[in-house]
Amino acid sequence: ESTMTASGVISIFLFGIGLGSFIFSKVEKKISDIKKLIFVSQLLIALYAALIFPNYDLVPYIFNLLYPLLNDSPQMLLVHKLIISFFYLIFPTILMGMVFPAIIVMSIDKLDQLPEKIGVIYGFDLFGAVLGALLSGFLFIPFWGIKMLIFFSILINLFIGLLVYFQKNKKFI
Repeated sequence: ESTMTASGVISIFLFGIGLGSFIFSKVEKKISDIKKLIFVSQLLIALYAALIFPNYDLVPYIFNLLYPLLNDSPQMLLVHKLIISFFYLIFPTILMGMVFPAIIVMSIDKLDQLPEKIGVIYGFDLFGAVLGALLSGFLFIPFWGIKMLIFFSILINLFIGLLVYFQKNKKFI
């Protein structure tokens, strides 16, 4: 819609990922099965996407419903959009943020493996993010629409969760 809205959504997304990583760092020692955490996180992300994201048209409805409660200054309208976007995106992005460090913890046996594993996992993560953004923007949305993209993303999350959970050994990479 605008550069400010796009900047806000990207900021919320990155904040959620960072918060999820931070939360994982605080609870990691209490988690008995990292594979189960990754599987449950991927499952919850997929369920959230299946239940919430197809109803993205509710966002303007909620915005219009709450509009009379705010003054109509451009700044307040932007703040209102950011608040709605925050509550819409924070849950799945926190879960996504927990998955990255969980995969790193799951992948190492000794501390000296950490630099190599972080590099490989981060590389795959960024490659997947770039590929996903390109395919979404230039292929999925123009040819199949947002709802099909959401369905495809749900399948990817479920596949990744199952792949990690049913892996034979502890190491991911």
